[in-house]
Amino acid sequence: AKDGAKIMFLCSPNNPTGAILSEGEVRAYCGIAALVVLDEAYVEFSNEGSLVRMVEKFPNLIVLRTMSKAWGAAGIRLGYAVGDARIIEEMNKVKAPYNVNQLTQEKALEILDQEEQMRKRVAIIVAERLRLSVVLRRFGFSVWYSQANFLLFEAPEGTFQKLLDRGVLVRDLSSKIANALRVTIGTKEQNDQFLNILSS
Repeated sequence: AKDGAKIMFLCSPNNPTGAILSEGEVRAYCGIAALVVLDEAYVEFSNEGSLVRMVEKFPNLIVLRTMSKAWGAAGIRLGYAVGDARIIEEMNKVKAPYNVNQLTQEKALEILDQEEQMRKRVAIIVAERLRLSVVLRRFGFSVWYSQANFLLFEAPEGTFQKLLDRGVLVRDLSSKIANALRVTIGTKEQNDQFLNILSS
């Protein structure tokens, strides 16, 4: 690998911008002689969908998924990896025994039976994400194009405190990106409250 790297971590959609990597970009990274770990925690919110199918062509690719985001099951703390059988076999050698308890497994199976409800929730979040991005731009804020369940936007100084004072908590990322705040897409009512505060 370039510069001797043995492992590379990629996030798509990433946090905090919500940008995605194209299949071509991931293919190029997989061409480097390193283990490529692709974190797709937010992929259900993306228009592009998962690249897990690439695992069959690239034995050095591992795709990580989680029940925490679109499935709304952060409390069960369950994720999984998809990769070449040889890599998964090596991972199994070092993982803790019985690392996923029976109750978590049963709850995960119960949640997976609710895919239709999950898809409906995701569709609502995606529609609200678009609405918020349009209104924020109308307010004069710069908004990053996101394919996750949040938006990163540039707001005037004092916006974070203004929202906080009115009971709305967003992530302040101004220490990394000038004047940048990240808002998680909520219900229509929550989003309306957020927008009303910004417009006042």
